[in-house]
Amino acid sequence: MEKFRWCTAAIIWCIGTLSAGSSPTRMDIFDASDNHLLFVTFEYASDDVCIGRNVYASDSTFLYHSKIQSGTGGSAKEISEDYLENRLFTSTITSSGDKTEFSTVDQFNLPQFGSALSYTKSGENTYEIKQGNSLVCKEKYEYDSTGALSRIVIFDQNGQLAWYANIGYKDVGVKRPGIVQPVNLLRVSVNRGTVMIKCKLNSGQFVSAELLTPTGRRVKYLVRKDVARGDHVFITSRRELPASGAYIVRVSTDDVPVLVQKIFLQK
Repeated sequence: MEKFRWCTAAIIWCIGTLSAGSSPTRMDIFDASDNHLLFVTFEYASDDVCIGRNVYASDSTFLYHSKIQSGTGGSAKEISEDYLENRLFTSTITSSGDKTEFSTVDQFNLPQFGSALSYTKSGENTYEIKQGNSLVCKEKYEYDSTGALSRIVIFDQNGQLAWYANIGYKDVGVKRPGIVQPVNLLRVSVNRGTVMIKCKLNSGQFVSAELLTPTGRRVKYLVRKDVARGDHVFITSRRELPASGAYIVRVSTDDVPVLVQKIFLQK
């Protein structure tokens, strides 16, 4: 749980850089032993401002979705919910001068990190994260030859590597109104115990459709293959589906989620 809490904090710490001047679509977080812990996908408004994130465990189990509400003067609120839209926690971010401060509370309004955390720039592309006057860790941002953010490295109080995050860029699946999307039409329906997925692809894509429990556990793949451009219909019969109940269908193209929909199976 402590590892998950600090990974969550690492995601929040990235909010300023990831929302300014670049539009990453995926961030993969690893520990110092190269164990894959989490990955995050990003959603954007038409002005390239990040408005949401989906957070997954390394095995692609959904953890939570965060909605980002921007305020004035660099402030923001991030509301995180599970698949059933139950609020898990709320993070509040405020900026004053060169210092950014944030705090996180759960659904019972209980602080998740004790007192508020803050970060300030301590050098070129480096930041110190503190709780009060105590150093928690340090971050270093690394950029590729084009100037795009490519990696975030987090060091503990002793300067040892604790976590790192690799940043990926791809337009596929990012919600940007006004930009041509790879999926022009996508519908999921349930009829007489079967699940039907209809899609129209603007280009060839690797399509993955998962059937999940409300807690995010994958039950089975409904679709998982390369699909050519054009109209397609995928049908999963009653005998291929699990018992009656509430489920979630998550559809991705080229590993970026483009649709999450609740369904109810009745067999």
